[in-house]
Amino acid sequence: MPLNLTVQASVVDLRGDIPQASDPFFVDTNVWYWLTYTRSKLGNRSPHPYQITHYPRYITKAIATQSRLYKCGLTHSEVSHLVENNERDIYNRQNPECNTKEFRHNFPNVRMNVVQEIQVVWQQIEQFGNTLELLLDDRLIAQADQRLAQVQLDGYDLFIVELMFQNGIVNIITDDCDFVTVPGLTVYTANTTAVEEARRQGQLIKR
Repeated sequence: MPLNLTVQASVVDLRGDIPQASDPFFVDTNVWYWLTYTRSKLGNRSPHPYQITHYPRYITKAIATQSRLYKCGLTHSEVSHLVENNERDIYNRQNPECNTKEFRHNFPNVRMNVVQEIQVVWQQIEQFGNTLELLLDDRLIAQADQRLAQVQLDGYDLFIVELMFQNGIVNIITDDCDFVTVPGLTVYTANTTAVEEARRQGQLIKR
């Protein structure tokens, strides 16, 4: 079923954009994951070719031009979850299938390999990204809850948007078309659905 996207953000097709030194970007978790985790193609949920081509290429350009790239504590929890799931998929291809809890507890040597993969990924993310401090207090939760009725985001992404606005950051590099529903954001993406809907609704911009 086609997505009924209401595009309220400004959208930039990053495939034709050049990041500038003055650009501050929040980088969504999947983009960090595709940039830093070399085994992402080996699991059952392999990324599409454009995801492991255009996003790493754009981030590499942003680093070269000294754009400011940002992450937060939620980035660590999300990327750890993605790596663990992918490592379990890889393991299950060559061994009797196990669920997440069995994978986590029953194979200590394998578990250490997973931990090392997460640590390597996070070390790279820390090298490239500046941290925005996330305080999940009642005020932030109330703001996210109020925004929930206005946009189509999941819980993690609601907190990310609130954190961005708190820090005066409106640019996000993401493949998640949910972010285009947020007024005030500028979404840098290679997601064809997001780009085409933004063009159709007059929200696609070119710098």
